[in-house]
Amino acid sequence: SAAAAGELAMASVEELEDEEEEEEVEGLEPLLYDRAKWVAWAVEEKERSRREEEEKTRKREENRRRSEAHDKVMDSIIQHDPKAGRKVYTRFFLRDFSVFNIDEESSVPPMRYTDIIYQDEFGLEDSANILSISIVSSDVGFPVDVYGRVIARDSIDYKCIYLFHRNRDDCQHLNK
Repeated sequence: SAAAAGELAMASVEELEDEEEEEEVEGLEPLLYDRAKWVAWAVEEKERSRREEEEKTRKREENRRRSEAHDKVMDSIIQHDPKAGRKVYTRFFLRDFSVFNIDEESSVPPMRYTDIIYQDEFGLEDSANILSISIVSSDVGFPVDVYGRVIARDSIDYKCIYLFHRNRDDCQHLNK
């Protein structure tokens, strides 16, 4: 309340005055001293300090929330690979998942910006041309029902671009 802030300000002013009295020369008044200005300044300082503390608390809470959201996604995309004998990432992992949705499909259509003639000032990006996929070995033999997702990501928005997307009830049957 305003009364409490005024009391705190008065206490702060009195503390400042007590410190100054120790340094004062006998009978000398501070030049241009205005008690009302000191009280107003002390109230402003207390309010500024309170706002700064609230902002620090808000930022700590936001950082904690973002860290938890990021860690939750990271935990879901790491699995133990028995053949490699270690944990591996199963999905794209180079973003801050507190603000990036790993499952969001890209709104940029395929082959976007590919009609531009390359010029020296353009930077080259990593790329892949997938012409075919072959199953070279299978732990279960053939025939095999294939389902799941194969996605690519580009440097425009890093969102999902589906190359293959089949559910278990709509799988692709491979005989060889």
